[in-house]
Amino acid sequence: TDIGINPITLEQYSADKLKFAILFVSNIILGNIALKYITVSFMQTVKSMTPFFTTLFQFLIMGTRFTPTAVVSLVPVVFGVMLATAQELSFDLTGFAAAMIGCVVQATQIVYASRLLGDGKMDPFNTVRFIFPPALAGLIPLILLTEASRIVEWARSDKGSPEAIALLALSSTVAFCLNLSTFQLLKVISGVAYSVAGNLKVVVVIVVSIAIFRNPISPVGALGCAITVAGCTWFGLVKNKTVEVLPSKAADDVELEELKTNE
Repeated sequence: TDIGINPITLEQYSADKLKFAILFVSNIILGNIALKYITVSFMQTVKSMTPFFTTLFQFLIMGTRFTPTAVVSLVPVVFGVMLATAQELSFDLTGFAAAMIGCVVQATQIVYASRLLGDGKMDPFNTVRFIFPPALAGLIPLILLTEASRIVEWARSDKGSPEAIALLALSSTVAFCLNLSTFQLLKVISGVAYSVAGNLKVVVVIVVSIAIFRNPISPVGALGCAITVAGCTWFGLVKNKTVEVLPSKAADDVELEELKTNE
């Protein structure tokens, strides 16, 4: 049940809620590490593998079954990322590793959010509220260890102007609205549907980052990006026709042909 606007207590945190909060913080940290070493376009290309990992974890955590057709449709997703990686002009192993691990973490986060929101235990607003305390507790020590001196320097410089502070506040507000809308979507659609739809965002981010930041990209790298996004889209379409969520893993003995209801 929803918990309203009452103060949050430690007793209200279940294991799933704590895991979800840790995953949320980890995803932010890994994303920032990746952006320190690789371009936005390359990171988003790697992130487009999220539907693959989301489907895998839905099977492992929630007992979702899918057909061989859906598995085959993942081939261009993996191949496209490999192609984009091999020809990335600004490739960095540390950045690539952070982006790939972040992709796995994000997929796990999506699955846990779907479970928390789908069974009615949480609503989108309270999900954001529950994430905030452990996220703040986890990020503040890292900020003090890695960025405290730069924050002080920034505040004392001309960059710490009221306009810059207002821009930072606007960015925080946009992030809040993004998280709220994300959880609202995950309440009404499946995690895989959400992650596949997110690949449309990948296309926009790659194009905009290249246009604004002039990030270099080779023709083969561009082809890899296109194959990855196209493969994710195909996988999403095939998946929606061949996958059924079973009540538990005990249903593993159900014949696979019974799942092909829409083929």
